[in-house]
Amino acid sequence: MRHLARSSRKGQVIVMVALMLGFIVSLASLAVDLVFAYSVKHYLGVAIDAVALSAMRGLSSGATFEEQGASMNRIANLMLATNFPNGFLMTQNVGFETPPTLYGLTIPTSAPAPFMTDPSLTPGVRELRVTGTATVPTFFARAFGVTSLTVRSSAIAARQDTNVMLVLDRSSSLASAGAWDDVQQAATTFLDFFDNNGDRVGLVSFGTGANVDVTLRSGFKDGNYAANQIALMESNGATNSALGLWLAYGELLRINDSDSLNVIVFFTDGQPTGMPGRWRVHTTGSPRNGDSNNPTCSSSYKEAVIQTFSGFSDLGGFNKYIAGPPKVQPASGWGADFYPVSGCQKLDTPYGNKVELLLNPASCLPSTWDAAYDASHGCVNCGGSTFNKTFDIVPGPYGGYSPCDSKMFSTTSSASFRGARWAESSRNLAESVAVTAGADESLGTITIYSLGLGVAGLTENEEFLLRVSNDDASPTFDPASRPEGEYIFAPTADELAAAFDRVRSNVIRLTR
Repeated sequence: MRHLARSSRKGQVIVMVALMLGFIVSLASLAVDLVFAYSVKHYLGVAIDAVALSAMRGLSSGATFEEQGASMNRIANLMLATNFPNGFLMTQNVGFETPPTLYGLTIPTSAPAPFMTDPSLTPGVRELRVTGTATVPTFFARAFGVTSLTVRSSAIAARQDTNVMLVLDRSSSLASAGAWDDVQQAATTFLDFFDNNGDRVGLVSFGTGANVDVTLRSGFKDGNYAANQIALMESNGATNSALGLWLAYGELLRINDSDSLNVIVFFTDGQPTGMPGRWRVHTTGSPRNGDSNNPTCSSSYKEAVIQTFSGFSDLGGFNKYIAGPPKVQPASGWGADFYPVSGCQKLDTPYGNKVELLLNPASCLPSTWDAAYDASHGCVNCGGSTFNKTFDIVPGPYGGYSPCDSKMFSTTSSASFRGARWAESSRNLAESVAVTAGADESLGTITIYSLGLGVAGLTENEEFLLRVSNDDASPTFDPASRPEGEYIFAPTADELAAAFDRVRSNVIRLTR
């Protein structure tokens, strides 16, 4: 009897071990299926991340919501098919749970799918939400009637809306160097990367005078408007960097949007050679030294652009701020982009080479520029308030003129002194505009990127552009007061496109 009892117990243990072993093997088999499904989910997640980022970038492809939606879905499906095609890792039914959908406050509720609004989003930010699915076959779970599993992976690509002011130097040196066509092409391509509906883009060009060629707006691609304005431009005039930067700053002030990313992209091929200002002048009937051959104006103060010429040999010009709509045409009898200030006489050439005899030393030269932004200073028919800012001319990092220095009002014997001091003052003023814009907390931040064409060999030029952008290599880098920008150098016109593309990648920031 004892022997039979022991045998019975041994038999029970064997049965229990067999049952437990079967259960453990079943669990292990199911674990293999789950691990495989998890691995597929990982690879699907990588693919969906790529889909979200690429589809968000596709917003720039198209002017209308319909075009953008079609482009976004086309890119999404293409990226998914490339990175995770049907059949990859034995999967089937690879696709999207719902079409990729863009959410954001800048998108009107009337916009067609796949665009939607979401009040919970941070103002000025858009999110593209994507969920991909795939069917995974099982190996061991089939014994339990489960032949496949469905895996899902989601991704969000977030992008901040941007207000971008492109400031283009169109001075005559660009045409002389044969680079102007390359500048126009690179600028056109750069603007095309931005979203016609969510982003705002504006365009300023400057030579002796300056223009707001495209007011800061969405819809800048409608009818190829911005591209057409660039195509109309011609290269001429001096380098009035301060006025170009101020008009861009004024447009950002007009829009007054602190929710979006505010950016100025400043392109030039040389250092400033002219500046705007309100100048004390000799009046009609009271010429310099009583000589009726010397120039005069109808009132004691006139706003004008004064410049220095090649080699900073002397002062010249007494011209209007605004050069007129593109393409800039020569004023009657004068050169292109040289528009004489009304009410002034005896500045008998386009370059006004008697300008030092027009300036009246009774009140010296100004140490600041009181700038205004309204319909008469660049923003034509755009509405809104007038904005006023004061910028330093001297003192400054480059020296500049002493306002009451007699050499600034003397005859040709001090021409080179006068021209050099004017160039220094012009750099001071342009930098002052950039520093004030970058530190303007009312707009959140204004980030400035400066692009220099063939200027790195000139130490003062490179330092000027580093300072303008608050690049971390600038001797005055100040991340506490201004956002960090970047100075990008293009040694030749052939490298302009790459320089603009680098700015574009910095401005259009995509995050998951």
